[in-house]
Amino acid sequence: MPSRRARERQALNNSNNSTKRHKRVVPFNESLIEKPKTLPPPCPGSAHPCKDKMCYKAQTRQYKCSMPGVRPASASEPVPLIFSLELMQRQRVFRNENPFETSKFGRFEAQLPRTSNLSRVLREGLCASGDGQSECDTCAVVGASGSLLARRHGALIDAHEVVLRPNWLLTKGYETVVGTRTDLNVFFGVEGMVDQFLQARRKLPASLRPIGLITPASDKSVASIMRHMGRERERNRSSTDIFLLSDSVYHRALGSLCAATQQGCDWPRGNSKMRPSTGFFTVVVALQLCRKVSLFGLTTDTCQPFHYYGKPKPSCSRALEIPKENDESVHWFEKEHEIYRDLQARGKLTLFS
Repeated sequence: MPSRRARERQALNNSNNSTKRHKRVVPFNESLIEKPKTLPPPCPGSAHPCKDKMCYKAQTRQYKCSMPGVRPASASEPVPLIFSLELMQRQRVFRNENPFETSKFGRFEAQLPRTSNLSRVLREGLCASGDGQSECDTCAVVGASGSLLARRHGALIDAHEVVLRPNWLLTKGYETVVGTRTDLNVFFGVEGMVDQFLQARRKLPASLRPIGLITPASDKSVASIMRHMGRERERNRSSTDIFLLSDSVYHRALGSLCAATQQGCDWPRGNSKMRPSTGFFTVVVALQLCRKVSLFGLTTDTCQPFHYYGKPKPSCSRALEIPKENDESVHWFEKEHEIYRDLQARGKLTLFS
């Protein structure tokens, strides 16, 4: 199977070739940024060697970490989970990596959900007794780590009320370790991911079809959901299969990384963006949606392949080995794994693998 990066690159190429009339949908507008009340202090010298370029990148991350609403995922206050007509009417700006005015969604009013209550768009019977924050009882987040192979948790995963999976849906042949159900599929919104999700969804009976949730950080993700809603509008129907996560979910995911990295100072990657991974977004959604959260396939096993569907390793390694095609400078998987362990120690979730 091609790597995720290769699939996304091909999807972007296909999208660019077939939709050249679409320009960048959400151009950056600095005037839309809500400034922090106080500027953050300089990063401590021990966190970064203060070369000009490194200092600029650290300051960029600090600035994002100091934005209003950026709080850790463990914060108790509930946030809206999916972007809705209600949010479009209530907030002027969608504050992700490149803030833009919510009026850009105006032509898709018929396609947006009425409310940001995620449990109301789930299949009938799921989370029926939920109300308000923690609308569902038990939720399993199933990542793609090779750590899944060391145990057979498939039945345990399927026993949860709601099953959430990030990225590509690949369960056939691995049912005993990853389970069979998917209720929510969270993915980065390039055209290839949207098409793959819709194709996989159509093959299932209506009672088993998952809901797609597109991550909100990138303008590419936002552009893809707008194109999807545009196609739905041309068919004169609402969008009931794919939704955009709210910018508040982005703030909670980013806030957790900020809290774990000295407000962005301690970031050894060669990029200033500091973007939460899709798996991390999925965990943030589960913590908001569910009373009890279980994580599977979101830790490191140095004796297993990076992905459970990858080629077996000939021997164990000393540390996490990320394949070159999966090593993205905007993510820090080891730090995210550390945050999961901390959340477990604080009783916020249970980490199985």
